[in-house]
Amino acid sequence: MKFGKKYKNYLYYHFPWQMLLVIIFILSSISQQNLPDFTREVSDKILHFIVFGLLGFFMIHSFKNSYSQVIQKYAAGWAIIFTSGYGIVDELHQILVPGRSCSLGDWLADTAGALLAVTLFLVFRNYKNKHRVTDQAA
Repeated sequence: MKFGKKYKNYLYYHFPWQMLLVIIFILSSISQQNLPDFTREVSDKILHFIVFGLLGFFMIHSFKNSYSQVIQKYAAGWAIIFTSGYGIVDELHQILVPGRSCSLGDWLADTAGALLAVTLFLVFRNYKNKHRVTDQAA
């Protein structure tokens, strides 16, 4: 039974950001000409902002539910650092892909998306916790 709970916790808290890392790597490995059509209709900065915002959200959600007290305590910082760092790795990886290039603007969009997502996560979590305490006191 204990293994089942650990497995469910892993799938709920940690698997989403790890899977998103793989998806980002796969999409970054595709030449610009072979990407899906919708990616040409939307600014790549917006796509970077959204995808890396989602990554930042999944990471802070995971880190806030880590077994490590240090990771929990500094979850926001770790989520932003890791997401931004993966943005750098993603941009450097694209240098090796035909038809792709490394872009400072894309990395800035990655980091901005992570910053916003982590901030919103913390704001809503604090709001929810504050109202949970108020509701229990009533």
